[in-house]
Amino acid sequence: MSDLPKEEVIDVLGDLAKVTNAAQFLNGVQNNPELVFEAVKTLAQQSIGEGTAASQLEKAYKRILEKEQQLLTSSKELEIAKEGLRELEK
Repeated sequence: MSDLPKEEVIDVLGDLAKVTNAAQFLNGVQNNPELVFEAVKTLAQQSIGEGTAASQLEKAYKRILEKEQQLLTSSKELEIAKEGLRELEK
């Protein structure tokens, strides 16, 4: 075999595998441009669509604000009702 240490041989083989994978990927891209276009289009739509984490977070935040507003309104109504009961008890 060669005089190279085992670790270097493994590193070289790993690099060769990466290059082979990259070459196969590029070959696939060249042979299927429509597929690549559709994949990129889908990713772009997902990044700006309703299903993104940011839009879901924004919707959740709006729902929290709405619930807080409802709670505040209900608390005020409860205080008014308590005040009315106190007046009736007198």
